[in-house]
Amino acid sequence: MATIGDIRTGLATATSEAERALMQLSAAAILVDKAIATLEALSAGTRQPACRGAIGKLTGARNRFDQGAERVKAAIDQLRRYDAAL
Repeated sequence: MATIGDIRTGLATATSEAERALMQLSAAAILVDKAIATLEALSAGTRQPACRGAIGKLTGARNRFDQGAERVKAAIDQLRRYDAAL
């Protein structure tokens, strides 16, 4: 059976890993934003389907990064509440 110290150590490790994942999601979102901006500048004034389609797909991915980041934040908050309750 795990001790409270073991549980707290595990919670701290999981929180740290989740925070690292959150930073990586943020970095990925920034890169996707740059890719979108580049394509928008490239295709300004045109309706090139390949560029428009790529922008749409990148925008969808960006939205999913945001959703994922919100879920990771919620998990971190929940881990912190659990740790505080111990």
